[in-house]
Amino acid sequence: MSASVQNFLSSKTIVFVFAILAVTFTSLNSLHAGVMLNLADIVGGGNGTGNGTAGAGINMLNGGNVAAPIGFYTAPTNAFVLSANPFVDGVFAPDGVVGLSSSSIVVSSTGITVTSISDGMSGLNNAWDHIRNGSNFGVTHNFSGPVIGAHANKGITFDLNAMETFHGGQASSYNITAGTRFGSVDFYLFVDGVQKAFAVHNGTDQLSVFSGTLNASDRFLTLITSSRGSHGGDHSLWVNPTVTLSSVAAVPEPSSAVIMLIGAATVGLRFRRKQ
Repeated sequence: MSASVQNFLSSKTIVFVFAILAVTFTSLNSLHAGVMLNLADIVGGGNGTGNGTAGAGINMLNGGNVAAPIGFYTAPTNAFVLSANPFVDGVFAPDGVVGLSSSSIVVSSTGITVTSISDGMSGLNNAWDHIRNGSNFGVTHNFSGPVIGAHANKGITFDLNAMETFHGGQASSYNITAGTRFGSVDFYLFVDGVQKAFAVHNGTDQLSVFSGTLNASDRFLTLITSSRGSHGGDHSLWVNPTVTLSSVAAVPEPSSAVIMLIGAATVGLRFRRKQ
């Protein structure tokens, strides 16, 4: 084999090794960018990537799956109901003010409670439809994108740990918009029982963006809509609700990258000498 052919093959080997390294770095950086999970899709029985069923939802009475729409019904207030959905810890019908005192409301299977929620509904016919991937029965809106139907009063707690385990990575942020087609509704967002956002809506076509970061220790994300004592016409929704998972895959440090490149060059040179 001539020297020119040997040099050509050696050069191709080095280029090949560097190409593999480039693909590896690109893949790692792509993973590092994370994945955005849609919470409406999760409510519809999906895993957050779009495989949920439109219109499906979670039964407020027993935590099971529902499909058919329903109008008025009676739900036990401030009773946390475990969900059959693997990514939803549970649901509840919140009533923040019972009599003249503020209620402590359980919002997780571990017993986390919240207070300072506004007056809800109690007694007969205190609820309207279940929580859905899409608008509730009879609810209209002009908002674009996926929505969680949460006609007040509604409460839902998502399990971030379950999402992380299924998809891999770490929940790093949330971006959720409170939306009211019309009516008087209070919106709350809690992380592990700590209030992170609050909005008061009165009127029509109102939007309030709730966004923030999540820590590695955070587990439960809770969304609450409160009707202030009357659920008539409270067309409330959570619009474009997402949680972003950032990959925990380690992207090599610059020093590590240099070592890898030197190693690749060494392999190429050794191959060349053997020729």
